[in-house]
Amino acid sequence: MQSSAGTILDPAADKLLMLVTTLSFSLPSGPQVVPLSIASLIIGRDLFLAFNSFWIRRQSLKLKYTHYTSKIFWDFYHYPSVEVKPTIISKWNTFFQMLYLGPGAVTALFLRKKDEDETEAEHTLDENNTAWFDYFGYFVGCTTILSGMSYIGRSKYTTKLIK
Repeated sequence: MQSSAGTILDPAADKLLMLVTTLSFSLPSGPQVVPLSIASLIIGRDLFLAFNSFWIRRQSLKLKYTHYTSKIFWDFYHYPSVEVKPTIISKWNTFFQMLYLGPGAVTALFLRKKDEDETEAEHTLDENNTAWFDYFGYFVGCTTILSGMSYIGRSKYTTKLIK
């Protein structure tokens, strides 16, 4: 089943999941397995898309309704104004981010904890056991940049005004 509210709320839920997970794995009070540079890209892209979505929602409500309130602005079910269509790179980026932040971060966290418990001689034998996670992080950073760029100036392709 598909609705105009679903095209807005589903990506919003994904963004919230990414925000909470990224922050929990990158802040100094947490395990810090995600570098701040990668976390900044992920969070920055999501903030850019959120602000862009609010602006598009505001503009579409202006076109559709002569007068609207903040209650109407947040009521996607009764006052739909736009449908959101994610780009292909954005869908792949979300998939890669979930792989990176879900099983990848948990695995890296356990491997790094094991490293801290090892002696220096044991550590030198297997010092690159989390290098794959670091490289995957760079890859996710690149897809995040490409995904954010795919929305710039393309609102006529990624949104559809509901009449």
